[in-house]
Amino acid sequence: MLAGGETERPYRIYFAEPGTPPPAGGFPLFLLLDGDGHFEPAVAALEAHGGSAAIAAIGYPGRNRRELDYTVPAEPPIPEEGGAPAFLAFVRDELLPRLAQEARLDPADRSLFGHSYGGLFVLYTLFRQPGLFRAHVAASPSIGYGQGTILPLEAGFEAAPPEVAPRLRLLVTVGELEQPRPPAPISERARIARQVDRARDLVERLSQLGPAGPRVAFHLFPGETHQSVVDPTIRLGLDFVLQR
Repeated sequence: MLAGGETERPYRIYFAEPGTPPPAGGFPLFLLLDGDGHFEPAVAALEAHGGSAAIAAIGYPGRNRRELDYTVPAEPPIPEEGGAPAFLAFVRDELLPRLAQEARLDPADRSLFGHSYGGLFVLYTLFRQPGLFRAHVAASPSIGYGQGTILPLEAGFEAAPPEVAPRLRLLVTVGELEQPRPPAPISERARIARQVDRARDLVERLSQLGPAGPRVAFHLFPGETHQSVVDPTIRLGLDFVLQR
């Protein structure tokens, strides 16, 4: 258990590291949001992959606060949401240093995974704190949250230090069934969310930055929904982040 952030709220921290000696620079770190549900699938995926990395995940001992922690401040403010700045400060200033005390980790080889609102937070972290993580995996990110409040931050990413941006990596995934294709009926909620279009468009814009931007990849999972996309993204994400 670890209490942190500006409000000293408690978090349940999961951690697993290989039983082998770490490499000279330390183990790569794969950090997952929504840890109560994502930690065990990630450990199983890493065992199947055969790679060598430490896995950590952030969960909650009581009420789930993901709507608060993972969402970007909106205008007008949304009650009990928009706490991404404080949560990022907790990850940067408290969690990562604590993990570094517990195990030998490579500070230059950290990766962050999040789904839905968690995917939104992954993008927020990339845009606000480029270089804190080397690789970023955003599964079905809620890009349309708060009328697209993440988009102005994306524009600011172009000002990332030139020595940092080119070594960053971003994988964005989405399920084919998250956005019905015409002429299929489409709900108003699905029309507004436009999960597939928004994800693909984001990757296209970032790819246009060329050598000055991050290495970006997009993957559409056929036959998958907003929820079922999680496990295949964890598996694909591990392949993505462990590539050298």
